[in-house]
Amino acid sequence: PHFQSDADWIVSIEQQASAQAGLINLVGGSPFVIPPKIVQPPAASAPTLTVSADHSWSWWNFSMGALQTVGGLVEMAAGASLAAAGIGGTLFTGGTSIAATIAGGMVVLHGLDVTVSGLCELYDGQSHDTFTSVGLQMLGCSQTCANIIDAGISIVGSLGAGIGSAAAKTAQIVKSADAAGMGATEALSAWENGSKALSNPAWEALGGESTSAIAKNAQINRAIAAVKAGTATAEQIQIASSASKLNIIKSIMLSPTGLTPLADLGAGAGGAASGAARTGRILLGEN
Repeated sequence: PHFQSDADWIVSIEQQASAQAGLINLVGGSPFVIPPKIVQPPAASAPTLTVSADHSWSWWNFSMGALQTVGGLVEMAAGASLAAAGIGGTLFTGGTSIAATIAGGMVVLHGLDVTVSGLCELYDGQSHDTFTSVGLQMLGCSQTCANIIDAGISIVGSLGAGIGSAAAKTAQIVKSADAAGMGATEALSAWENGSKALSNPAWEALGGESTSAIAKNAQINRAIAAVKAGTATAEQIQIASSASKLNIIKSIMLSPTGLTPLADLGAGAGGAASGAARTGRILLGEN
């Protein structure tokens, strides 16, 4: 029987004892005793904790998705720069490098894979393996092993593309006529400064496509000096004003023209950092 309370339990025992006494009287006071049937009260069920097997949405996954998306885009930029350097003939030999172009293209494709995975994680807040990782798992790798290899591709690919592109471009810059008499560091600094995203009028005033970044750097420095001395022309004021601003929109518009050597290094480091963060996440089991 099932009992609703302790009172019910006590009543049941009393009823069984009374029935026993009556049965003894019926058999003429015989010592024969029917043992009572002891029914234990139902035991209280222990609380249980149910853990869902699926990955639910979380801010952690959302944040990692954002980091992975940015890392993938940066990896693509590093790969595209390497591919462009190979096509444009700026890779060490001065001629077109098919190997560099292919390698850069592969880095771009992997960066796209990482970006898509990151965007999916941004969308639903759940971790997603890249297509590269899924392919490795189909070949027999465990999920953890496949994800670590995938992250390693980002690290090696991004760093390799960034360093390779930066080294090749720097070598070409140092060998250019405008860098004659300059050291590698000075020439690189001049190139970076002369490659700033400027307004169209300022860029045209500096010679447009007919002058190199080093030549533009010299004109920018002269314009800034003239403004400080109070002897600047209207054109120099325009150049100095444009050079002192951070033209983000213009920089984005000019991104297809390629990265500077320092930007190549930055893209390589950024992609590698994203890969390292993903590796740490995998090793910590924070999926």
